[in-house]
Amino acid sequence: KDVYLIGRAMVDSVVEPHRKHFIPGFDDLRNKAMEVGAIAVNISGAGPSVFAVSPDMETASRVGEVLSKHFADMGIGSDLYVGTVSNEGCRVLNSSLSSR
Repeated sequence: KDVYLIGRAMVDSVVEPHRKHFIPGFDDLRNKAMEVGAIAVNISGAGPSVFAVSPDMETASRVGEVLSKHFADMGIGSDLYVGTVSNEGCRVLNSSLSSR
């Protein structure tokens, strides 16, 4: 439940330097998001999706606005999804699957 630890653990110094070039202005994007409270900003998979981790929904909304504006200012369309991550961990949602 330590979101700040999760943020520190998301630093990718091996692959990210090679993938970030697929995200226009990635370093600037990360800096802007961190300035408004993001704990981490990273590339999802091989890209071109990015995601940010924030300590609360209010901050996540601000970070989302910054991310959307970054891409809009560059003339790049984007979709924004803001949500929460469960602290419950893995669990079975459909008990019929557990009998397989």
